Amino acid sequence: MSFVHVLISTLSGINSSVIIGWFRLLQLCKNMKLPATKLGNLRNLAKDLQEEQHRMEKYEDTLESLNHEIEEVVRTTEKIEESTVSLKSKIETLKQQAQETSSSL
Repeated sequence: MSFVHVLISTLSGINSSVIIGWFRLLQLCKNMKLPATKLGNLRNLAKDLQEEQHRMEKYEDTLESLNHEIEEVVRTTEKIEESTVSLKSKIETLKQQAQETSSSL
């Protein structure tokens, strides 16, 4: 089945004024003039898209690296906090022992 037959069978159930409107729109788009700068931008679109994709991948790698660094900092902070609690406990024990020793003298 040709494209025309498929198009006709698809459009057969649609109101003719809608079809005419679509053809007018397509004709306007076909005849539309674009400024040279805009046309140049469209020509470079694939290149720009690829460059943006590379930048995005680089940013994702950077974010992943920063995420790992943050996780490492959190682990280190937790270890320091545990050490601090342990040292405070030892200091309290030593203070108590010192008080007991000084009071027994």
